[in-house]
Parts: sequence; structure tokens; C-alpha cells
Amino acid sequence: MFFKHKAEPEEAPRDIWGREPLALYEKVGRPIERNGKDLLRTVNGQRIQDYMVLFYHSKPDIRGVGGLLYIGEWTNYGSKLYRVNTLISAEKLAVLISEELQLTGKDFLVSGTKLDPRMI
Repeated sequence: MFFKHKAEPEEAPRDIWGREPLALYEKVGRPIERNGKDLLRTVNGQRIQDYMVLFYHSKPDIRGVGGLLYIGEWTNYGSKLYRVNTLISAEKLAVLISEELQLTGKDFLVSGTKLDPRMI
């Protein structure tokens, strides 16, 4: 007698280029070739830095920002975070984010992912 109407799935919001939002843990940017024995180093022996970038308000879609995509691998970590593997320092990354996205240092935070040994 009573039948439940199956709700239509909502369409995911798209950006101005018609793309769907990044899936959780989806990677974008330039891949870094890693050493087979030490995944924290490149094939040339350079150290790969691992950072989390937290955006305090809304996280920008960086897929259209070539300067950021070129410096390394960006992984989507939810609504406010990216994880970034790159060869540049945290300070240089923060400056590049500020320049490319026209943000101030109060809009985001770049943090290393390693634990400080004093906290263990």
C-alpha cells in the first residue's frame, strides 16, 4: 500500500570547468620519481619533503594552478587539507601558495608531517 519513492542521487557540484570535486586521497600534480630502497628520496638522492597544508576557511581547488601542480604531488585530504610531497622547503611552499592563490599567511598553515622527537 505504501511504497517508498527512491530518491534521485544528487549530482556532485562541479567547478567552473565542469569537473567534479577531487575524491578523497586523489592525487594531482607532478609525480616524483622515488628511490626503490628509500621512498623518502628521489632517484637522484634528494630528500622528499612531506607537508600538510591546512586552509582555515575553504580549501581552493588547485587543479588549475600550474605553479603549485609543478612543484610536487598534492593529495586531497578532506575539506580543508592537502598533503604535499615536494622537494622545496616549507617556507618556499608557503610563499608559493601565497603568490599563486593570493592568500595571506593567516589563511593557511604549512606543517611538516614528522613528529618532533621531543613529543614522544
